[in-house]
Parts: sequence; structure tokens; C-alpha cells
Amino acid sequence: MAVDYSLMEKEELIRLLNRLERRAKYGLHFEPQSENFLDASSHHTPRLRYIKDKHIRGNGPEHIFIEGENYHALQVLNHTHKQRIDLIYIDPPYNTGNKDFVYNDTFVDTEDSFRHSKWLSFMSRRLKLAKELLKNDGAIVISIDDNEFAQLKLLCDNVFGEDNFVECIPWKKKTPKGVPPRNMMANTHEYLLVYQKSSEFRFIGIPRDPSQYPNDDHDGKGPYANAGQNLKSTIKSQDEVFTITDPNTGRTFTDTWAYSEKELNRMIAENEILWPKDDTGQVRAKDYLFGKRNQEKALPSEWISPYSGRDESFPNVQKNTEMFKSMVPTDAQFLNPKPINLMQYLISVTCENDAIILDFFAGSGTTGHAVMNLNAADGGTRRCIICTNNENRIAERITYPRLVAAINGWKQGKNTVLGTNAALTYFELRYLENKTTADETYLNLRDKHRGITMLKHHAFEVYHLQEGSASLDFVIFGGAESTGPVYSVIIFNVSSIPDAVAWFEKEGIRENVHFSVFSYGTFAYEDDFPETELAYTVSPYPEHYLVSLETTRKIGG
Repeated sequence: MAVDYSLMEKEELIRLLNRLERRAKYGLHFEPQSENFLDASSHHTPRLRYIKDKHIRGNGPEHIFIEGENYHALQVLNHTHKQRIDLIYIDPPYNTGNKDFVYNDTFVDTEDSFRHSKWLSFMSRRLKLAKELLKNDGAIVISIDDNEFAQLKLLCDNVFGEDNFVECIPWKKKTPKGVPPRNMMANTHEYLLVYQKSSEFRFIGIPRDPSQYPNDDHDGKGPYANAGQNLKSTIKSQDEVFTITDPNTGRTFTDTWAYSEKELNRMIAENEILWPKDDTGQVRAKDYLFGKRNQEKALPSEWISPYSGRDESFPNVQKNTEMFKSMVPTDAQFLNPKPINLMQYLISVTCENDAIILDFFAGSGTTGHAVMNLNAADGGTRRCIICTNNENRIAERITYPRLVAAINGWKQGKNTVLGTNAALTYFELRYLENKTTADETYLNLRDKHRGITMLKHHAFEVYHLQEGSASLDFVIFGGAESTGPVYSVIIFNVSSIPDAVAWFEKEGIRENVHFSVFSYGTFAYEDDFPETELAYTVSPYPEHYLVSLETTRKIGG
């Protein structure tokens, strides 16, 4: 809510004015706006409920679907995936004033004097939490248009650091059609705003096309192109002039060169130079396909012109819309789903094929579909985590049905489109009311922690459980990571720890085992574990999770 200054005492107003005077005069300043759900949920603990009926078993890594408020999903992920995400892509509401942004259950229109402040408050809380999820070499890519671009750029400078701005990439969303606008300027593009977690990030780049390297001397260096680097230097002084000789013709060339005399003589000896046909031509280096420091080509900073594997139809919004409509119920509506080939291209040039990708404004599910398509095409093990609420039944009518179609296949007109046979695990965000005492709160969470434990270790199948006299003693979940099988164990009854360890020894399992032991504090009963060759980790629950939640509340504000 906006601050009512009329209720402040004189001394308090003077302190506030002094504080405002000391503020930096350049940067982003906005009136922070509260969100009703934060107050309503302040005495509740978010948890994940595994929805077995929506779990789709397939091949490859499990993709994750979280239905619920994305702020709380980010809080949970800060416990399960802190500094584990390679790429975050989001397509947030653009705040056009045309019923695309809901704040505190009300559409924000262009007449709202706090329109930008509400949007910035909304985004700031989520971006601060998202930053904590990225690996040091990770990046976030945000779709945006002109309505909030300037504000978003300043906000991201503040959250991620001005030095971590990577690029603003315009992409062509449509071609001008119909009646021209009054000002005769048709808007045909949007932006992808890119920020890195640190300077360790780099794009993968564009694969080189072997067909562009038609020559081969059969000397073990592989194919090369004639359009190599001009070896003449334009920045060195005339004091550095020296002469090189074409060994085939004896012709000499005297100039300033991009390389030292020693290096050029090596290149001449090893036949790595293209000599001109006459004295007026350029001396060039052979451009080899292999052996480059950067095997891929650099990306251009605009994705509008056709180049390198993209034709003039990129991203072909019309075909994308037709495909999308064929994947969801006929009466389901979603305006302007992001083009699938745009997302596939973005992911393929940004992160490796074993990356974890997060989209916490999942919308039409394009990001999840794109990741599944890429894995099916190149055998990758990318994992996608997508989060969406169920406002206007979007999760159940749009996002989930589309991903089901992407996995199982679907009919588009008279054609049958093959599915990706991917795997998908579905969670719903639920809330537990905090009890009067800490011990009561801990006990309340004792049997409600499975979903979070499953997600943290990517172990979604129940492998074994042991019943006690009154309740479960322990349950063992299994899953697969790129490094091999992984196991997650929830210990409800401390006295059953030896039995759980014995199960792994009996099965011949020796590594990648993670124990979560119920405790009323930070004590994880490490001393109760018997001597074993099993390589394992152990942590108390729900203490670690509750501490993580408190940290995110301070970060997210």
C-alpha cells in the first residue's frame, strides 16, 4: 500500500526528507507497493504436494511443473536449487494497461498513478530471488516490450549489477500489415534483455557450417575457407614493417602485419597462408573449420535479419500459433504464445545440452516444449522447471495440456506430430499454517516434506519404505542425474537409521545417497549412523528449509 504521509509526526517526516536528500540522484526510484498475498501468507509455510495422477513417465530427465504463486515457488527453489540453474527465461506481463497485468486481484490500467511502481515492486521481489538460483556462469533472459523496457533495464542494473548487463536483443515478432498507424511507425519487434550472474557466463555461439569450408590440403589440418583473415595490420606504425616471401612464386610483400615475423614465418612454412594472384591482392590466413579457440561463431546482437541457419520466416509467429492451438483444448485461449523456434534457438545458443532451465512465468508452456524438442533432437539431458499459477485455469487448460501433447504427440490438421516421450513430474504449492510453538510447527511439517525432498535431489520414484509400529520409519526415493543414479531418504524415526543404511548395503549401492532426518532443530543425528562404506550426506529437516525460507523473505522483501 502507498504510505499515508498525513499520518506521520513532524520529526518522522523530517527524518524521511533527510534520507531522501541523501539518496543518489541517478538510478531507479519507485514507491514500493505491497502484495496482498504476502500478508495473507506470512503465517503459513509453503510446501510442495506431489500430484501422482499428473506424473508422466518417459525417457530422459524429469522435467518439473510447479503450479502455484511464483514468488513462493522461487522461495522453495531457493532451498532445492540454489546456485544450480544455468538459464532462467521469463516472459512476464508487459504492463501495457490492456488487462495483461493483475496486481492484488485488480487489473492495472494506464490511469493508475502507481502503475509502474506496482510492476516494479512485483518484478523486483521475484528477480532478487531468481538471482540466487543462478550458477556463477548462468544467465537470465527476460522478454519485454517498450512499455517497461526502460524501467526493467534500470531494475536489472540494480538487482544483477550494471557490469553484468550482457545484451538487449531485438527480435522480429511480426511484419507490418493492415492500416498504417497514425504516426506511420509500425512496431514489429520485442526485446530479450540478458543479464549474467557473473563474468563467467558466455554464450555458446552458433555452430559453423562445414559446407562453408570447401577446401582441404589433406595435411591433417582439415577443411578451410578462402575468406580468411587479412594479415595486414592497420594499427601498427611504419617502424614495424617487414617483408615476407611467397615460397611458390618468390614474390615479396612488405607491410605491417597482424602477427610477428616469427609467427608469420611459421605459418608460411606450414602452408597456412593464401597468397594473392598479383601484387595488389591481400595476403590472407586460411580459415580452418577446426582448431579454433572458439569453435562456434559469435552471435549478432539482433535477431531480425536472417543468418546462420535461420531463414527469413524466423520466428514464424503464424505457424507457431497454429501449432499451439492444435495442442490445447479447442475452447482454450492464450494470446501471443512465444514462438517455439525462437525459444529453441535461444536455449541452444545459450547453454549446454545438460543444463537446468527455469521459467517462472510459464504461460503457454513454450519453454518446456522447446527443451523437450531439443533433447529429442540431440539426445541432450536438459531439465526444465516451469512455474505458473492457475489463474483463469491457465495451468490446467493451457500449460499442462500443451506439455502432455508435446510428450505424447498430437494431431495438427490431418497430420500426426510425434511426441518427445519426455518425463514430467507435477507439484502443487500448498500451505501449512504455522503453529504457536516452534516444536508444533516442526511436527506439522514432519509428514509434509516429501515433495520438497523429492525435488531437491531429483528423486521421484519410491524405491522402498519401512513401516513402523505407528507410522513410517523411513522412505527411499530414487532418480537419475547426468552423473548417475541418485537416492533421497527421509528418516521419520531416528531409530530406523541403521535399517535404512542396511538397505543400501544389501542393494550394493555405495554413493549419491542423501538423508533428511526429522529433527526439532539443527541436530541431524549424525552419530546414529553406523560405520559404512556408503557415501552419503545428511541434513536435518525441516530446520534447513525453514532457515532458507527466512533468508528468502529478507531477500525478496
